Amino acid sequence: MPPRCRTLLLIALLVAWLPLPAAGEDEADARRTYATTGKIERAGEEAIVVRRLGQTTQPNAPPVMIIRGGEDVPVSGEGRSDWSKLRRGDLVIVSYQLEPAPLASKVLVLPVTAHPMVAAALGVTPAKSAGRQFTGWIKYKDESLLVVRTPDALPPRQIPGKVRTFIRHEGTKVTLYRESWEELKKGDRVIVHFSKGNPRPADLVKVVLRGGEKPLPPGLATRLYDPTYDTSVKDVDGIGEIPAGANWTPPRSAESASN
Repeated sequence: MPPRCRTLLLIALLVAWLPLPAAGEDEADARRTYATTGKIERAGEEAIVVRRLGQTTQPNAPPVMIIRGGEDVPVSGEGRSDWSKLRRGDLVIVSYQLEPAPLASKVLVLPVTAHPMVAAALGVTPAKSAGRQFTGWIKYKDESLLVVRTPDALPPRQIPGKVRTFIRHEGTKVTLYRESWEELKKGDRVIVHFSKGNPRPADLVKVVLRGGEKPLPPGLATRLYDPTYDTSVKDVDGIGEIPAGANWTPPRSAESASN
């Protein structure tokens, strides 16, 4: 069977599998935009297959999703500028609507190190900064300031993580897993795009992981602990690390996420 036919068949099966909305359900729910973090397992002209690796805003979202799309869907990040450039192994945040099958409205391709679980599974040390953007965890936030920190270097290196302070301005935008400055929380994993200044004006804050929902991989909360902002390792993100001795299994296929 040709690849195009297989993709259409998979979409048809998914539509048949999805439950029908309850009678009288508000049509606005069908148009609500959801988002999910995952790895592309198959990319085609009309759909992508995404295996969820992180958070999702859709209740009871399946672990593997077929999300329809095409050339009219905005795509950005990591050298990807349009739908045709999406590849198997890309780590993405996909915004989509249910109509009733998932239909993509935007795709952001992330560096592998943007997701701490994937980075830990790969043994990759996250990049500290790239151009006028900075990736790390929120340590402090008030009405106007945002303090973001990277983890301390892995042993035996004794290099503390970097701390950057950003200031909010009228044009500051927040996107992905938060929608406003007020929703930002300590422990959120963010990519901050900023302009020159002291402190640096935050132009765009992309929340790629919400804090306080799942424990961090072993050792990460310890390396993020900072007595200036934290009272305990648990205070790092509201939960802390997976308890010592507890089993932690890296996401399936994470070892191929950088292929």
